[in-house]
Amino acid sequence: MLTPEALAALLAAAHDVDKVQQDAITAAGDFRRLHPGFNQAEALDSLVAAFHGESGAAAYLTAQVLAALGSSPAALQIPGLRGRIAQALSDGVQDAPAVEMVYLLRGDKIEEAGTRAQVLLAALSLVWALPGR
Repeated sequence: MLTPEALAALLAAAHDVDKVQQDAITAAGDFRRLHPGFNQAEALDSLVAAFHGESGAAAYLTAQVLAALGSSPAALQIPGLRGRIAQALSDGVQDAPAVEMVYLLRGDKIEEAGTRAQVLLAALSLVWALPGR
């Protein structure tokens, strides 16, 4: 069950090692239900804020978490949630930092993940790929 506390933990994973980041992304896609107190506006606002922060890794993880959440069974519980996630990703593509390159630490190597816009577009395609919108 996705709670506000679990969402905060997923966001905190952006500042951790690669394994923790990958586990957070996997966990986001595994949620089957949303907590009854889940406030989608607050949740999306906190995730969208990470798009605009200084950390490219945080923007990357946020996009991955939104893609996983937007394509999870839990997203179907709240009418319009998937659409709001897609809109947030789309809006992020149009922002000024979208052209910045995202670098991720993978083990002991630094790898390019693409621009912020590419990362957000890839996440957006995953959200809309799920049938049953």
